[in-house]
Amino acid sequence: LGAQFAADCDQAVGCVDPGAVDTALHGKGGRDPGDVAGLFTWAAANPSDLDGGVLGLEDWKRATA
Repeated sequence: LGAQFAADCDQAVGCVDPGAVDTALHGKGGRDPGDVAGLFTWAAANPSDLDGGVLGLEDWKRATA
């Protein structure tokens, strides 16, 4: 879906996958939201990386190590 939006739009488009995040809505455990919040800030700050693909935790960790 993200790749199609990226092809059709002039805006940078991508998907962010933080993995399982522990929220009241999810209720099944996972990462603390504060531990993955930086992923979203990082993804939004680098529009050249948003090419319709999926940016995940490993991408973020490699780029910010």
